[in-house]
Order: sequence, then structure tokens, then C-alpha cells
Amino acid sequence: MGKWAPVSDSFWADNARCRAVDPKRMFPEGSPGRLGGRPTVAKKGTTVARTVCGPCKIQAQCLAAALDRGDTHGVWGATAPEARRKMYAPWKRVREERRKAALKD
Repeated sequence: MGKWAPVSDSFWADNARCRAVDPKRMFPEGSPGRLGGRPTVAKKGTTVARTVCGPCKIQAQCLAAALDRGDTHGVWGATAPEARRKMYAPWKRVREERRKAALKD
């Protein structure tokens, strides 16, 4: 399988569309609820941020990096925190399985 490495290496971020955008668009004011100890993103703000990262060519890498970190704040890979929270447990399980398989190589 080869050497295992997390996908959160930040080299991909240099090509992100959001690099030229005010960070407040990607991390809009939170709503009253909380996820992972951080404020959730208001739905309106999420929609605005998704227009920025929706067509981004590194969207998959961005989402993977957020999942690797367990990031539940802001918009990453065109996903809201609530969506990433649902993805996190399966992501973590698969990542651990791949890591263990790579150690066997």
C-alpha cells in the first residue's frame, strides 16, 4: 500500500480560491448552538461561503484536511460544520484502517 500520510498536508492550500477572500466569509458569525465546543455557522453565512469554495479545484483536499483535524468551525470543502460532524466518525475509522494497513507494509 505504500507509506501512509495524512491528507492534511497544507501544500494544496496555496491553490485555494478562498485565499483571496475575507476570512469572515469562510467563518461567518455562529448561530446559538454549538458543535465540538465551537459556535455553529449560521445557514446564511454557509451559503455565502459555499459560493466561494463550491467550484474550487482543491475542494476534496480541503474537506479531507478539515476532517483530519476534526474541524467543526467555518466552511471547508464546501461543507458546513454540521455536515462534517456527520462525516467525521466514518472518516476517522477509514483513516485508522489505512494507517494500520500501511504499518503492515
